Amino acid sequence: MYFRTGKANALIPAVIIFLLLTASGLLHAETAPFEYNIFIYRGRLSADFRFGKLFTEELVESIKAGLPLHLELTVKLKKSYSLWFDPTLEEYDCSANIEYKPFGARFAITITDFEGDLIRESFKYIDDLQARLNEELLLVCGPTTDYNPEDNFYFDFKMELRRLTAGEISSAGKWYSGGEKSEPDSSEKGPGLQQKIFEQIVDIAGRGPVQHHFSGYIFKLVDLKQVIP
Repeated sequence: MYFRTGKANALIPAVIIFLLLTASGLLHAETAPFEYNIFIYRGRLSADFRFGKLFTEELVESIKAGLPLHLELTVKLKKSYSLWFDPTLEEYDCSANIEYKPFGARFAITITDFEGDLIRESFKYIDDLQARLNEELLLVCGPTTDYNPEDNFYFDFKMELRRLTAGEISSAGKWYSGGEKSEPDSSEKGPGLQQKIFEQIVDIAGRGPVQHHFSGYIFKLVDLKQVIP
């Protein structure tokens, strides 16, 4: 009986590890909505991005029709362990908002890059805007001397795409409810019922946030190419 109990107890952590590895495999398996390169630039671990896959003909036409695109990207640098949770070493955020200005027929973009700098520009053609977005969202991490060259690393990506910003949803919710109204103190901690209903309508209409969460390939620093400016 002791032998059987021992087998059962040994089986439980094995099953847990299997489920964790399976979930991790599914996370790594999601198709990336953008392309990226990882390299060493001026002695620092770096990555650049190409977002061309996002800008389908349908998406561009919807932006021109008056529906803006808001993009938020969070990137975590993680150390990879085979049978344990992967610690996050560094975390970076950036965002971009794209809309179309009929007066002048130009695409306007507002970017907050990984360094926290704000860039505002406008372009006649969407291809020029994409090129600018790719150029500005260059991720530069710490010096390579900060990392063990024999460790395994990977980037974990979280991207959210919204066609309406939270402020626009809130404003529309107030309009939907008949304008600005005073609410009881109990409702001040969250949106009103009308706004929640409007948010649900937005989601049903396909205008709610679309989220992507995936992890990139595992790499060692010694295997990365050196980019010389």
